[in-house]
Amino acid sequence: MQLVMKQYLLRKADMLGIGVGLICAVHCALLPVVLSTGILSGISWADHVVMDVLFLIASLVIGLYALVKSYRMYNHSIIPIVIASVGFMIIGYTIFLHDHTQLLLPASGGVLLAIAHYYNYTLRLRHTVITD
Repeated sequence: MQLVMKQYLLRKADMLGIGVGLICAVHCALLPVVLSTGILSGISWADHVVMDVLFLIASLVIGLYALVKSYRMYNHSIIPIVIASVGFMIIGYTIFLHDHTQLLLPASGGVLLAIAHYYNYTLRLRHTVITD
């Protein structure tokens, strides 16, 4: 029963990681464009650095839980962790150096996080199908 619960939590964590990565990518790519055109200019709080840091923290917590735990328990593949690390470095670079002139760079970091979680999910699925 405990193994089933762990598998369930890891699956949910990967799905959440995919969602957060994609939301981060959309936030980084579209929000500056929307705010610069004047549409919805009243939501300028969404373009604050605190929102970016919250996305990064949420991605780190979910990523550490899902990717590291899956690495230890199932797939022993470091590829998802490397992909996510590159995504974290890209997002961290744009947040902490305040390089908001780039739209595609931070969005690509979010997409890389989503790809890492999806790849981790497929690796774990392959492992559980083979061993069951």
